[in-house]
Amino acid sequence: MRFAVSALLLAVAVTPAMAGPSKIIGYGDVGAGGQTLSDSNGNWGMPRFAGDAAVNIPISERFNLEFEAWGDTQYGQYYYFGHAAAGTFVHAYARSEAGSFGAFGGYTNLEFGGYEHGDMFTGGVEGQGYFGNLTLYGQVAGLTSKGRENDILLTFNGWLARGTARYFATPDTRLQFDAQWMSLSLPTGHGDVLSLVGTAEHRFAATPFSAFVSGRWDRVSHDPFNFSAAQVTFGARFYFGGNAFENDRSGATMDTLPMPALWLRPIT
Repeated sequence: MRFAVSALLLAVAVTPAMAGPSKIIGYGDVGAGGQTLSDSNGNWGMPRFAGDAAVNIPISERFNLEFEAWGDTQYGQYYYFGHAAAGTFVHAYARSEAGSFGAFGGYTNLEFGGYEHGDMFTGGVEGQGYFGNLTLYGQVAGLTSKGRENDILLTFNGWLARGTARYFATPDTRLQFDAQWMSLSLPTGHGDVLSLVGTAEHRFAATPFSAFVSGRWDRVSHDPFNFSAAQVTFGARFYFGGNAFENDRSGATMDTLPMPALWLRPIT
C-alpha cells in the first residue's frame, strides 16, 4: 500500500504539466439513473435524467470564454419530491502552463413539485492547478434565488465552496472526485448541504464517444430535519476537438455541479 501511494505521488510529480494552447474543444452528454432519498420516515426512490454540454472559445492564446449548459430532472413518488433544474453559465478565465484562473456566473431555472418556480443567479471565482496528470480545481461563489409569485420554497440566499480532483490514468480515462459545501439562508432558517460526487469515464479509442458512471451523495442539515440522498447515473459523452485530457488542459475545463434536488425537502 505504501509503495503504491509513493509510486502514484512520484508519477504525478515527475510528469510535466501538459497545458497546451487553448482550442475550440467541447462536449455534450446525456445520462440516466436513480436516486434514493432517506430520512426518519423511510426511503423513497426516483428516476433521474440529465444532460450537459460545454464549449471553450479562445479569445487569445491564453484568455478563454467557456459556455456551459445543463439540465437535471427527477420524478418523485410524491409531488413534493419532483424536481427539475436547467442552468446556463459563462466562464471567463486565463490559462497558463501551470493552471488557470477566472470568474464565472450563470442563471438556473428551478422547478419544484410541478408548481413552484424560481430564478437563481450564481457568481464567483474559480481556479485550477495542473500537476502532471492531476488537475486540482476550486470554486467559491455566492448565489441568490427568488421564487416566482412569492414561492417561498425557492427563495433563498447563500454561498458555496467546491473542491475537485481529476486524475487522468490515460488521455482517455478520467477519474474525478468532487466535494461541495452549500450554506443557505432560507425563509424557515439556515440550511447546509454537503455533496460528494465520484465519476469514472473512459473514451473509446479512435472515436469521439465515451461512457461514464457517476455516484453522488448529498446530506442536508436543516433543523429539525436531516436527511440524505444517494444517486447513481450512467451516461455517454461526445467530444469534439480533442480527447478527454486535451479538453481538460486546452478546452472546456470549467464546470458547475447541478443543484441538489433534495435540499428543498426540509422546508415542505
